[in-house]
Amino acid sequence: MILFEKNDKLNQAYQTCRMHLTRLEFAFSKIEGYFPISSDTYQLITNEEMSYFDQFIYRFTKLQDAIGSKLFKSILINLGEDTQDLAFIDVVEKLEKLQIIRSAEEWFQLREIRNLLTHEYPFHEQEVLDDLNLLFNRYQLLVSNWTQIEAFVLRKFTYLIER
Repeated sequence: MILFEKNDKLNQAYQTCRMHLTRLEFAFSKIEGYFPISSDTYQLITNEEMSYFDQFIYRFTKLQDAIGSKLFKSILINLGEDTQDLAFIDVVEKLEKLQIIRSAEEWFQLREIRNLLTHEYPFHEQEVLDDLNLLFNRYQLLVSNWTQIEAFVLRKFTYLIER
């Protein structure tokens, strides 16, 4: 891979993650007062308010996915690691060993939540409420993981990141 191309991929992945985080935090600021959400509260949510919940779910899944599918490998490639034949679990475990993320287990919990949210069944209200409350409880975990990842990227690759 050409040096410029791998540098550009890291910058693009980082910028994509920043965009999702900004929009996730905005949506969270609009709905955080609803949590923990109950059936009674859920029934009173207007369409406009529901759009913030939808954005919160969407941006959580997009941020978790962008970090895992784009940024992780770009970081390792820019560190000179060969990722061609690495399974995703090996990528995550390598990131944990390098202290880029706190815990591979935590990351896989976030990935599981993302998978739950992408297969939501809107007609099963209790399942929706459970998933929303789980998402609310894990939101800070995703943000704290991002903070650690971002600190590493900015420390090691400052010269690559457009600010």
